[in-house]
Amino acid sequence: MRFRSEKAAGGFAILLAACASLDGLTDGPPDTQVDAAADATVDAVTADAALDAGRESCPPMPGNAAAPTVAASCAASDGCAPSPFDASVLQWRPLPHESACSAAQIDAFDVACFGADAGNASCNAFKANNAACTKCIVNPRPGGDLGAILVFPGLSVTIINVGACIAAIDPCAIDCAMAVQLLAECETRACAPACAGAPTIAQLDCFQQAASCPCQAYSHVVTSCLAALQNGPSPAAQCDPPGASLDDNLKAAAKVLCGNGA
Repeated sequence: MRFRSEKAAGGFAILLAACASLDGLTDGPPDTQVDAAADATVDAVTADAALDAGRESCPPMPGNAAAPTVAASCAASDGCAPSPFDASVLQWRPLPHESACSAAQIDAFDVACFGADAGNASCNAFKANNAACTKCIVNPRPGGDLGAILVFPGLSVTIINVGACIAAIDPCAIDCAMAVQLLAECETRACAPACAGAPTIAQLDCFQQAASCPCQAYSHVVTSCLAALQNGPSPAAQCDPPGASLDDNLKAAAKVLCGNGA
């Protein structure tokens, strides 16, 4: 199986099960990885000032990223299953653009690390020959920023940073961008403790369950706001267009957040 795609029930956190291991691009266990990135970022209810500029003229968007909460309890389950956690650790992290990758490099990254013939050797070779581009695409960037895709040690599931892509393109959609990214972080924090090292299929199932509990409030917001983006005039619709393949989603986010226009 090359990868199995999932859009979490009620939400749109896009998941990839990589054939190639990307663990070597990150350091530390999953929870430490998320916490280290959070240290250099802002609170979930505080959007980047540059993204707030001119928002008075923005049309209203459904949902509010500051409103959702993480459920305090879920049905007990053994093995690789989601569990509640301290919601105060969730933080929105806007991602500054870096001109680090050409379109050809982004296409090559997708083939080397997620293509039909991808493996550790091809992915590591891309990293060795394209260090600056790899650092932009894969978290953590220097200083703890997240990347265009989110990779966590111990988990074979990776997440495309659709939220940061949306924020970079459409300041009017910042609330939706926040909710999308926070849903992804919520699912990761809910599943990482029990699923590190578990089979990929089990991890994907856990993320699917986490969208219902404990992350259901974020899922509901994301469902509404992404539908509005996809059906409206927002340029951010390109970050998660209906019917797009995971390859297209990955390359769209990487080009928006890391592309140099070449």
